[in-house]
Amino acid sequence: MTPVSTSLADYISGLYGALGALIAYTARTRFGLGQVIDIALYEGIFRMLDELAPAYARSGYVREHMGADTVNVVPHSHYLTQDGKGVALARFTDKMFARLVQVMRRPDLLVPERFATMAQRVAARAEVNGIVADWVCTSAAGGNHAALSRGRSPGRPA
Repeated sequence: MTPVSTSLADYISGLYGALGALIAYTARTRFGLGQVIDIALYEGIFRMLDELAPAYARSGYVREHMGADTVNVVPHSHYLTQDGKGVALARFTDKMFARLVQVMRRPDLLVPERFATMAQRVAARAEVNGIVADWVCTSAAGGNHAALSRGRSPGRPA
């Protein structure tokens, strides 16, 4: 008989349980106190879902498939380099985006009425992603990584 589905909740809870046991062991070693580890099957699944369940509960919003993008952050995607490789960029804060803009030599993007805030970037997702993609594709992966590193603006091969 072939199982119809995996027990994903069991596996995730097992991983969190193992992590909890290691943390409890460390605490007992350091402080001499035991700890209780209590994990429900749904907790690990909810953590993996990120903000999906609370967003739905609050507003009824159902997130559509977005590839490497995410609802709350722009830019947050994989961009193709000149040599056909990929660079993964995720800028979770305005300060991180400012560093990227500095590396891109595009200070015009930070004027208050453009993309200075995350809300502005989220509202103009396609435009911002297009600007970043256009910059990334101007050089090979190695050149992008070097420029990003020099500018303290992390990027990883995708």
